[in-house]
Amino acid sequence: MKHMSETCPVCQRMIHHNDMTIHHYLPKCEGGCIDDTIRMCKTCHRTLHFCIPLEEVKDYDTVEKLESHSLFAKFIDWIRKKTHSSHYTPKKAYRKWSKAS
Repeated sequence: MKHMSETCPVCQRMIHHNDMTIHHYLPKCEGGCIDDTIRMCKTCHRTLHFCIPLEEVKDYDTVEKLESHSLFAKFIDWIRKKTHSSHYTPKKAYRKWSKAS
C-alpha cells in the first residue's frame, strides 16, 4: 500500500493523511458547514484552539489571517522549522516555541 501524505497548509509539513483533520472556521455550533473548513494536521488544529478562543476563530478564516495572530504566529514559526511530522500536544509545543522566542 502506498504511503499517502499531504502538506498541511499551516505548518507546510508532509503529514500522513490519517493525521489530518478538518477545521471549521465558522464553528459548527454557529452553523458552520463543510464550505467553512480547511484541512490541517492534528498538531496545528489542536494548537490553533489552544491559542485562539472559539469566539474569535471565525475571524481567522485563511492561513494568512492565522499567521497574523500573535501567539499562533509564534507556533507557526517554530513548527515550520521541524523537518519531521511528529505530533505535539499544544502544551508541549508551547513550552518548546516559547523558549525559542
